[in-house]
Amino acid sequence: MSATFFSGFETKSSALDFLLEQIYEGLQTKRSICVVLKDEGLVSEYKFLQKKKYFDTKQIEYLYSRNIALQESEPNGNYDEVHILSDRITDIDVASDNIFVYTTKSDAAINEASRKLYASLKEKQIKLKHTAV
Repeated sequence: MSATFFSGFETKSSALDFLLEQIYEGLQTKRSICVVLKDEGLVSEYKFLQKKKYFDTKQIEYLYSRNIALQESEPNGNYDEVHILSDRITDIDVASDNIFVYTTKSDAAINEASRKLYASLKEKQIKLKHTAV
């Protein structure tokens, strides 16, 4: 199990755009993916950007979402990947191969929650990686 923290996004939209690219870059329909977003507004924006990505790239993968669970709270269940852009997750007990956390300069609450999550995962001796985007 490992966790990668992506930081440096100016807006939540740019973080969502990058998140979508991470999910669909090597999409495998057999992998289970959970996306935890801050609120219903971000869920709506995610769905809008997903369709926009399809129309911009003509990659049919962006229309496939059967293996992707969108949530606004801590994941319940086991997933191959968990992507987090939320201020509600400060600790996670889900067994997942990979956890991806996205932070943005425009949302202090998301940044604070990700710092707490980082500290929690470090205490659990999870392999951590940080990438500035």
